[in-house]
This record gives sequence, C-alpha cells and structure tokens, in this order.
Amino acid sequence: MKLIITSTNRKNSLTAITAKIIQKIYQNLEEEFEILDLRDIPFEHIVKEPYASQVHPSLKVYLDKVAQSSALVIICPEYNGGIPGLIKHFIDHWIYPDSFVYKPVCLIGLGGKFGALNPISHLQSIFLYRHSFVFPIRVFIQNVSQIIKKDKILDDNVNQLLLKQAKNFVKFIKALEKQSFS
Repeated sequence: MKLIITSTNRKNSLTAITAKIIQKIYQNLEEEFEILDLRDIPFEHIVKEPYASQVHPSLKVYLDKVAQSSALVIICPEYNGGIPGLIKHFIDHWIYPDSFVYKPVCLIGLGGKFGALNPISHLQSIFLYRHSFVFPIRVFIQNVSQIIKKDKILDDNVNQLLLKQAKNFVKFIKALEKQSFS
C-alpha cells in the first residue's frame, strides 16, 4: 500500500483537492495510492494524552497504515512560513523505524510566492534524519489559491511537473524495491 498524506485538517482545503488530483495522476499511471486525510484522524487522543505509553486504538489504525505503507507522497501547505503543527504532531507519533527507515518519500508543497519552500525543506530534513529515501524531484506549487479552481489545476506547467514527478517517483520506488537494505 502506498499513501498520499494531506498535511492539514482544514475543511475544504486545497491540500485535499490536490491529493485527489495527485491520486488520479497515479491511477493514470496504473499505480494505486490511498489518500490518508488528516481530517479523518481522531487527534483528540494525542492532544489529551500526548506521548502516552499506549496509543489509543482509533489512532493506532492510522499509525499502522503509515508504518505498513511502501511509499509516501506528502502534500504540505505552508502555514505561517512552516509546516502545519498537526502534521508534525502526527509524525512525532509514527512508529519507528517502520514508518521511516528506507521508505521512499515524495514531497509536494502548496503555498504563495515560494510554493511552500520552507515547509518542504523542513519535512525533507525530518525524513532524512529518520533515514527515509527522499525523492529529489520536489514540486513547489506557487500561488496555489489562484491556480486550483473547481478541483483542477489550471496551470499546465504545474500539471506537467506533477506528472513528471509521479512517473519518476514510480521508477524510484521500483528501483528501491530491487535493493536490499540493512
């Protein structure tokens, strides 16, 4: 199972719309990616008892899903120059090493003028620190609120970048699957 993770729980977010667009790109490449939307995760359990020794069963389902995934595409909007706090809090609860080590990770940023450069750099640092294989082709979608309309990306250059990223990420995943890491 491969996952596309939204990095916000904001209702009607452009991140969730982008996740569906990305999922469709992978479907057209005959690759199955499931969307893990942060809006579906019961965060009240980790907010009330952060870093408890026992993870609440309703949250564990999502943590296990990440740990069992074979690849991750993370779509991250820029919030106040950084990543949304909720995605960081979620990542802090991921199962180590299964959620990180030698896992292929692909990053897409959504922002204004800089297309979420800072948040994607921060996420890249987190995943490199945890020994993930960060795919080097990152996409920074600039002025996202102006180019996503009616569940479509109106900028052909962005669509081409996302397609190029997806095609090459699939190759990256397959190349890593042929290797044995320890």
